[in-house]
Amino acid sequence: MPLFATTALVTGTDSLGIGRGIALALARAGADVALHWFRSREAAEALSTEMAALGRRTVLLEADLGNAAAGRRIVRDAAAALGGLGIVVCNAAMIQRKPLLAITDAEFNRLLAVN
Repeated sequence: MPLFATTALVTGTDSLGIGRGIALALARAGADVALHWFRSREAAEALSTEMAALGRRTVLLEADLGNAAAGRRIVRDAAAALGGLGIVVCNAAMIQRKPLLAITDAEFNRLLAVN
């Protein structure tokens, strides 16, 4: 028996990282999950297939979360597709792999916008 039955949106689920793990844990606990992706639709689709095998509903939502309007859109779309949202996990993030003084203003602003 599930611990709870609800709906969730998890951002950053298109890698083998934390977002994927959180989405699977929520599905195993009984949640239907909206899966946000940006870089790899294939990875998000594979996760959706895995969650469907658990009997859970999923919806795939693409968005560049460096854009605030896109973030608002996926929340609205997730709620509409799943009949509301009980949980939102803001997992998406990015990093810059270079020395701080080598990061441009545009790169730094993007980093702040996404994170």
